[in-house]
Amino acid sequence: MSISSIKRKVIKNKLLVGNTFYNPVIIYDLMVVAGGAGGAANQGGGGGAGGFVTTTNSSIAFNTSVTVTVGGGGAGGPIDSRGGSGGNSSFNSTSATGGGGGGAYNRSGNNGGSGGGAGSGSSSYGTGTAGQGNNGGTNRGGGGGASAAGTTGPGGAGTNAYSSWATATSSGSGGYYAGGGGGAGGGAGGAGGGGNGATGAYQAPPAGSGAANTGSGGGGETAGDLYGGNGGSGIVIIRYADTYKDLASIGAGLTYTKYTTGGYKYYKFTAGTDTVTI
Repeated sequence: MSISSIKRKVIKNKLLVGNTFYNPVIIYDLMVVAGGAGGAANQGGGGGAGGFVTTTNSSIAFNTSVTVTVGGGGAGGPIDSRGGSGGNSSFNSTSATGGGGGGAYNRSGNNGGSGGGAGSGSSSYGTGTAGQGNNGGTNRGGGGGASAAGTTGPGGAGTNAYSSWATATSSGSGGYYAGGGGGAGGGAGGAGGGGNGATGAYQAPPAGSGAANTGSGGGGETAGDLYGGNGGSGIVIIRYADTYKDLASIGAGLTYTKYTTGGYKYYKFTAGTDTVTI
């Protein structure tokens, strides 16, 4: 017997078919963080953090297939080159923009989810994307972060707005995500896993990289014969009430972990791109 031939009625978002209730849609919350950008060498600026985007109480119909992508971190730049921009992350139509690379000597930072810091001698920072991140700093500036702009030296702070998601957000640095990389000369990386800027021309430690799966930027390098720090990869997390069923299928191209805690199911995607069926 087809469903069209059975008496149906929608009551409080549940579909009544015969004597059985079905949920035609799933209500979910979402956190999407793009890949952080690389810092630059030669008195370079720090990489900008990947864009940080969230939604709450979104809905999607069961049996819908969507594409999930986790953006990679941008590569640290060599002499006279900006750091590589981070990769975009997305869940269905919700997308976060990769961070903008840091600028080398006398070069501006790139635009991105958060903007890259400018190299020494430049006042042109990279700009962040509205609603996703902030601008970089000037003159060996730090990259922008999710909560604050970079300044001359330190990277902008990330955000811990979703630290209450318990074990699902354990990859964040102290519960923070999307911190900007620090500028060359010892600029501190922003809270959220931003890499520190190198402390001296030929001294250890070199520029630090952004922490994996935080979307944080890499630090700027002082020396011209080394590379800036790499940006950290992004992350995508979806959560919904544990009264709903598990996701129907997850493509092999995605790396993920599932958690059930506190009345919610969490799916944490940490690498790759593929299709997910709700």
